[in-house]
Amino acid sequence: YQAQAASRAPAAAPPAGGTLLLDSLKEKLVRCHDGTISRAGGHDLEGKKLVGLYYSAHWCAPCRKFTPELVEYYNRVVLAHPEFEIIFISSDRSRFAWDTYIQESKMPWLAIDYDQLADLGGVRNLGGDGIPSLLVVDEGSHIVASSYDRAKYLGPQNALAALDKIFAAGGQVAQAR
Repeated sequence: YQAQAASRAPAAAPPAGGTLLLDSLKEKLVRCHDGTISRAGGHDLEGKKLVGLYYSAHWCAPCRKFTPELVEYYNRVVLAHPEFEIIFISSDRSRFAWDTYIQESKMPWLAIDYDQLADLGGVRNLGGDGIPSLLVVDEGSHIVASSYDRAKYLGPQNALAALDKIFAAGGQVAQAR
């Protein structure tokens, strides 16, 4: 998947300065809980071995159809796999739409603060050309699952199927690739 994503998104390498992708996001995270969005700490990613980067938007009908499926999936697997987390990366056009989408869909995971998105062009490009898109990286920021097979869009269910294989293999990423 790393090679596939690299052919589609040259920004797949860690940001300049050698900082791993997930480390570069820690200070930009928020979490929604009971309808209130609050700043998340960098500790929210500690111990996470697999992180899904979920590219989506309130205005996108396929996204709004898939997001409840992802919420259900997350709620089902996160207790058994506390090493897993999701980060929402919005393609919304306003803070209001971003906020509304998080609250309406009851996203239980982390999100990049809307005001921080403009500075994350490379991270946003990793998601590919279409949404919804799910990209899963390991703790070393290597892509282990994606909504794409090279340039072909397969949808976020492709990444969830790969995650299921990883979880079934006891979290052994190399066996599931």
